[in-house]
Amino acid sequence: MRPIVIAILAVAAGHAQAHHSDAGLDLDRAIAIDGTVTGYYWRNPHVYFTVSAIGTDGNDVEWRLQMTSVAALMRMGWHAETLRPGDRVSVTAFPATNGRPYAKLETIAHADGRAVAEAPATAVAEPARVAGTAIATSLAGRWLTDEATSRRFPSRIDGLFARNATLTAGARVKQAGYQENSADNPQLRCLSRPPPAMILYSDLYPLEIEFDAAAAKVTMRSGYFDAVRTVYLDGRAHPPDSERFYEGHAVGHWEGETLVVDSRNFEDYQSLQSGIPFGAQKHLIERYALTDDGRRMTVDFVLEDPEHLAEPITHRRELLYAP
Repeated sequence: MRPIVIAILAVAAGHAQAHHSDAGLDLDRAIAIDGTVTGYYWRNPHVYFTVSAIGTDGNDVEWRLQMTSVAALMRMGWHAETLRPGDRVSVTAFPATNGRPYAKLETIAHADGRAVAEAPATAVAEPARVAGTAIATSLAGRWLTDEATSRRFPSRIDGLFARNATLTAGARVKQAGYQENSADNPQLRCLSRPPPAMILYSDLYPLEIEFDAAAAKVTMRSGYFDAVRTVYLDGRAHPPDSERFYEGHAVGHWEGETLVVDSRNFEDYQSLQSGIPFGAQKHLIERYALTDDGRRMTVDFVLEDPEHLAEPITHRRELLYAP
């Protein structure tokens, strides 16, 4: 039975032993698993199912496959009885690096090639289905990554950092000593990932931008862990280095029609990007600009941290207007 690629993406982070973290997954290698469903667990924050398959040694192995949240799967047409014990399925998934039979789902199909789930015909159109058809007059509103023009990284921020971060010697030592199942991992407490995570997760969770002229600030929101950022436009400076924040401290200004956001004063943390540490020297510059046709927005960022990054990380993508 050959796996048939049906684009049902599972976009969330690790499992119980590595809950909410992708650091323990091999994001460069998707494996094929053909087997029989033995369990299906319809619950938040992530839905799981188990599959019994034949291992390389000829013995039965029970794989645990992680997916995204109940709400996200419902938008794709899934429900509490989509999978049943005894179903024969073919999947591709990103496996755990330590060899345990755990993986994050990439695609799934029935053994006969049928899609496991399809969006209901009566469903209300999701933003992803109408993104880019409306016209924005400002950066305000809801935005989703244009996957046709922006490179997709498995596991979003983990994937981008794993591929593009050149670490200093000190950062490599810290990364080698990182234990994702320890208190060092704030995702075990269901904390969001700090900027620029909102940008990288906008392929599934819309990035919402709201301007408050009276308060001279911008509020940015993401459905990913209900993250909220405030960007001050009143000309204030960053606070002293001694004042540090999980999401950093963000100030913004306009360069013509481009919103430039400068974020500093981040707390120390090690676990949010594949075990890569960041600290007091983390500095993020973002640039948001509306295209001439108003249907999309370009977003660029430069992330530096001389203590942990040998060179800055840069990224650019386009987001579609999705009111």
